[in-house]
Amino acid sequence: MLRVLFALPMLAQTAVAGQSAETVRGRVIDDSSGAVRGPQVTVTRGPDRLVQTALTDSAGQYSSRFDPGTGDYLVYVSALGLKPARRRVQRVASERELIADFTLARDLAMLATVKVVAAKTQQLNVQWQPILPIKVRGRRITSNVMFENPLGGLDQALHGAQNLRGWGTRATPDPVLLVPRGFDATVRRFRYDVNPRFGDTRAFRTLSRQPFRVTLDFSLEFSVPYDVQQLRRAVEPMKVKNGYAPRGVDSIADIYLRNTSNLHRLLLAESDSIFLTPPQIAALIAADSAYSANVRDIYVPMARFLANRQSRVVGKIELDSVQAAPKRYCPLFWDQVDIVERIATPQQKELLPFIRNMMAVAKSERKKQQWSFGYEVPLTPNKPRVGGS
Repeated sequence: MLRVLFALPMLAQTAVAGQSAETVRGRVIDDSSGAVRGPQVTVTRGPDRLVQTALTDSAGQYSSRFDPGTGDYLVYVSALGLKPARRRVQRVASERELIADFTLARDLAMLATVKVVAAKTQQLNVQWQPILPIKVRGRRITSNVMFENPLGGLDQALHGAQNLRGWGTRATPDPVLLVPRGFDATVRRFRYDVNPRFGDTRAFRTLSRQPFRVTLDFSLEFSVPYDVQQLRRAVEPMKVKNGYAPRGVDSIADIYLRNTSNLHRLLLAESDSIFLTPPQIAALIAADSAYSANVRDIYVPMARFLANRQSRVVGKIELDSVQAAPKRYCPLFWDQVDIVERIATPQQKELLPFIRNMMAVAKSERKKQQWSFGYEVPLTPNKPRVGGS
């Protein structure tokens, strides 16, 4: 009797453990209702962010099993030539199979940028953009010099056309074995000779060579530069009820703050999708407050200077002030990337490839890049949106 009493709790525990497993499954099709075979499906379990990956079969079906299950998962599907999709699925009642079907639209922009590049090529191209001290109507001429296959030109200069070493050219053997030489009417057949260059990879014996070429490009921009256009728009009078009136400080600052982007607010808006924890949300809100205040400290004084000027003519002083603001804003923008890198976990970074790509930019290259993705800094401090709230 004692054995039965001790065995019953063990059997009950085993039964509960067996029921705790959950399966996330679904089907992936394209916008033509055809099954998509082979895309990678990434399923992230919340809140511990355990990640499993699966590939769809020939019918577009996928399945991923979690033991134990938590009833909260984020499913991400990506395939070449199709726009990726993300969906959060949650358990309803006592179900143990959670369904997440996807219909992926074609990504025409991605297909247009696909390039096929030959492997193991020896060709070298050099691009040079010299700065010319020449201006036309106050606008600088942009020059570009492209040297295509300079190794091939050097090879011919040093060794001559009849003794090339093949620099800058792939070693491709001549594939032609027989060369037609005529037609014999008596026996009604062609006459052939063996190609003496068959299988030869020497550069001067093959016709598949990349020539050395120099291309010169010169361009002159006739349109008004964008920063000048924006400055003119910021200082011109705006229409009011009884006519026109000069823009105030807030109006000018709002125009330039639209050029900013706030990475903290982007992550907070996606908090449900990337499973942000309460401490992470609190850290991002604090970082957003400090970042937004620093950005406003750049653009509000600049707007005050533009609003209080006496002349209506845009001059060099006003343009220098406007052009100096983005240079001060750029380090602040990239500082928030470093802050987010410390707050977010590796799994959360994988869920947002956009953030991962920003973090991959070397610090030496950051001054040359300007990223814009919305979520601009507000003129008046306010509480950022967190998830679906």
